Amino acid sequence: MANMMKWAAQWVADQAKAHTSESVRYYRDAQFVDIAASIGQTDQDYQEVDGVTVTIIRADWVFDTADLILGGSVTLPEVGDLIKHTIGTKTFTYKVLPMEGEEKHWRYTEHHTKSRIRAHTKLVNES
Repeated sequence: MANMMKWAAQWVADQAKAHTSESVRYYRDAQFVDIAASIGQTDQDYQEVDGVTVTIIRADWVFDTADLILGGSVTLPEVGDLIKHTIGTKTFTYKVLPMEGEEKHWRYTEHHTKSRIRAHTKLVNES
């Protein structure tokens, strides 16, 4: 059964890449790679010291682990990396940042295959 689940997870990942992804450019310093990624959203509530609940909305980018190749090697997202997404004449720049609390700046979407990554980002620029 484990092989069936692994196959199913890979099939879903392949379908998502083929039908819901857009081309984005992933940057780390002067290095970059064009990858197919799907945008999603994570809403996170946290309570400030004065008791006010604040909701942080983050844009998440989901892409194949094997596609993130920088400097000739497959790598994992780092805090401060940038993702640029162009729509028409506008370019939206997102910065990879950790979530509030315990969750780090990225995670695998399927823990048993580790074939896809969800990187948490914040929109930092429109041009």
